[in-house]
Amino acid sequence: MTASAKPARPAAPSAAPPGARRPPRPANRSARGAWRDWLPDVAAFLGALLCAVLAALLAGSLGGCGGGVGTEGTGGFASSSSATGPITGFGSIIVNGVHYDDSGAQVQDDDAVAQSNSVLALGMTVQITGGAVSTDSSGRQVATASQVRSVRALLGPVSAVSTSAGTLTVLGQAVTVQADTVFDTALGSLSAVHTGQVVEVYGSFDAAAGTVLATRIAAVATAKSYSVRGTVTSLDTASQTFVLGGQTYSYAGLSASDRAALVAGALLKFDVQSSTDSSGRWVAGAQRSGQNSSSSGDRDSAKLEGLIASISSSTRLVVEGTTVDIAGAKVTGTPRIGAKVEVSGALRSGVLVATEVEVSSSSGGSGGGGGGSSTSFEVEGRLTSVDTAAKRFTLASGVRSTRIGYGRSDLVVKGSGCTLASLASCTLKLHVVGVLSADRSVLDATSIEFDN
Repeated sequence: MTASAKPARPAAPSAAPPGARRPPRPANRSARGAWRDWLPDVAAFLGALLCAVLAALLAGSLGGCGGGVGTEGTGGFASSSSATGPITGFGSIIVNGVHYDDSGAQVQDDDAVAQSNSVLALGMTVQITGGAVSTDSSGRQVATASQVRSVRALLGPVSAVSTSAGTLTVLGQAVTVQADTVFDTALGSLSAVHTGQVVEVYGSFDAAAGTVLATRIAAVATAKSYSVRGTVTSLDTASQTFVLGGQTYSYAGLSASDRAALVAGALLKFDVQSSTDSSGRWVAGAQRSGQNSSSSGDRDSAKLEGLIASISSSTRLVVEGTTVDIAGAKVTGTPRIGAKVEVSGALRSGVLVATEVEVSSSSGGSGGGGGGSSTSFEVEGRLTSVDTAAKRFTLASGVRSTRIGYGRSDLVVKGSGCTLASLASCTLKLHVVGVLSADRSVLDATSIEFDN
């Protein structure tokens, strides 16, 4: 259509009853009279158009407010979510009780290097951003992950190991092995760790005890550089050193821009040089923020699990680098530095406005961990191998596999189509809930359900 062309007038809807014919207008009617006949139809059209526009604007404003019944699959307007914590299950990856479909997610390590989702493992601490959280037909909270980033506390050589105390030292940092600490299959247990071995440790720094509480420890064949993540507790500009986790590091080699971010209270991640200086101190290389990447902006549903790093007031906590506002939350337990906490709420301008806060009675450290795990892990998948003599099987969950033991006396079996005696020939999907064995070599099933 050219700029001077005028659109043809649309045919006006008839006001006559259905089936009736409108009487023709006299040929000699004036233009003003004809226009008067059109007025009711034009008014009706404009009125309908205005109603449609107002309805659209009203729906948009409600959706943007995040109101409604709730934001986790109960009728609300949740459009985004985040979760931070250790992976506690597979099928989808399970973090903070939400089953996240990671099949199409962008997976990265904490250096923002792309990874296959096959590297995601039980006990690995991750930060997830994704879509709305809803409730499926089985009552589970589910969502689709758009990004999954793993977050290591430490990557470096082991300088000391104590199996009796359940501890090791990496880059000067004390690491406590808990009953729930997962070891990768190359290690199996703390007794397999030796000095000089390079490991990666996932977990949270306990500011009260001055130790990293490990949720996963894995052997690393090669490492281009070492790294440490934590909160800077003090800074000495004269000696060009800082203290992180009770260990003193030299920052003499840091650039001017990296030094600008080096302030007490900052949660940072440092690359660490492969050898100590003449004073026996580890030397920090490049620095980057250790802040939670999934806590930026606004999220309608946000879940966070970790240790309380600081308490600035009766209503403000810092957990894993995220500020938590608990003013309007239902709080179970007493918040204190070093306590394990699970938080649910919504992110507003990077602050997690909590609706529910659950503080554990203890941080979970248990030395040698001989008593076995108290954390329940959940795995779904199909059998790939069965060892009937050892009462163990391997369950494949997409690109990941988990070794399961089924010899507990309190094991509950549900469903039909297969039995424990017929596992070797079972083709059904299995849903397993279990805890780590005392030696952490397998996941001991407490419940197995056969899914038809």
